[in-house]
Amino acid sequence: MIRRPPRSTPSNSSAASDVYKRQPLCRSKLDGFVELCRRTFTIDVYNRFYRDKVFKEGAVEEWIAVAESDGRLVGGLYIFKDQDVLTGQPIVFIWGAGWSPWVDPGFQDRGVEDALVNYVVELCRRWGIFSVRITSWVRILQRRHYQMVSCFLRNGFTLDWSALNLVKLIREEDRSFESTLSFRTIDEVGSETFLKLMVESYEGAVERWFTKETLAREAPKWIKEETFDPSLWIAAYLNDEPIGTCVSRLKPYPNIDFIGVLLKHRRKGFGTQLMKRTIACLAEKGAKRVFLGVDEMNIPAVKLYEKLGFFTIRVTESLTLS
Repeated sequence: MIRRPPRSTPSNSSAASDVYKRQPLCRSKLDGFVELCRRTFTIDVYNRFYRDKVFKEGAVEEWIAVAESDGRLVGGLYIFKDQDVLTGQPIVFIWGAGWSPWVDPGFQDRGVEDALVNYVVELCRRWGIFSVRITSWVRILQRRHYQMVSCFLRNGFTLDWSALNLVKLIREEDRSFESTLSFRTIDEVGSETFLKLMVESYEGAVERWFTKETLAREAPKWIKEETFDPSLWIAAYLNDEPIGTCVSRLKPYPNIDFIGVLLKHRRKGFGTQLMKRTIACLAEKGAKRVFLGVDEMNIPAVKLYEKLGFFTIRVTESLTLS
């Protein structure tokens, strides 16, 4: 499990911000920004990403960089405005190296983080957007990520929810398994019956960012998407009684979008069988790995996924500015 940061009380960090000066980060200064990333994480992939993707596609809303009085770049990030696919409300995404702000190793815990966050607050108020998402690759940024989250909490934000992104590398033994259940696709069950079973099997879910009401609204839309593959919409049956569903997709990357088991059939191993069936189906279609997301507070689900060989690679925090 991922260790949560303490809930800090808001404080005035303007003094820390005044130590550093904001710099516009134009194309000509990109090399310095990427070099900062490389010094911090020794990862060259970001060099290609920022050169070839960000500037060509014009995805950046605004760069934020901070420097010492002598002009040395010591930290930075960029943010962009987007729309929450679940609520339809505008949100601000924060990106940097691994989707967490860059801070030079020699300047960590010296006010750079507070300076960056203060600039984010300014932009949020200017845009009238008060929901922020921060995503980091846990493998290399776990400690720094939570330092930044704590910094946001000090600057007037509250933490709404945290979601984990997990991945499993598919092995040869995942292609077959023994099961006491039978399985049917959405085409065999019928879309109306399948969708109803999905919602019923989500009763009592712990997910804070994806509720039962959200599922009832969004699931019918998934069927109309280009990534819809009816062979990957699976319903599980025990002696001809439906007990749960699992929905996955192969494109743009193998992902399990939903799994649910009816309340009276939980904690009997059926969720494990349903997951194994889904993973086997993805493997048959050529998937080498499979991803999924889960609320960090959904402990039973996290334990199930870890038992099946999933491990956390990213964490996403949703925060609201007071």
